[in-house]
Amino acid sequence: MLAYNLIRTLMWDAADRKRLQPLRLSFKGTIQEMRALWPHSSARAGKDMTAFYEALLRAITYHKVPLRPGRTEPRLRKRRPKNYSLLGAPRHECRRQS
Repeated sequence: MLAYNLIRTLMWDAADRKRLQPLRLSFKGTIQEMRALWPHSSARAGKDMTAFYEALLRAITYHKVPLRPGRTEPRLRKRRPKNYSLLGAPRHECRRQS
């Protein structure tokens, strides 16, 4: 949960600086940029990290999610219920009983 909140915070900060909606940025793209730039952050640990942070935020804003109107799906069961009961024991036991 902590990692999820960290990633969402980075997305929020990146969107705020570029005047974008935070939900227009890609969660997966943010993870990819963090993993790509992470090895470089340890080399700069003693130096000023603001330039690294700005580069990370700039890279995150390249991964935009396109507007997709009408992408809601109804919450319905897709398959009809079967006439059989659920398997409640291991298969080999059920085979012995039948």
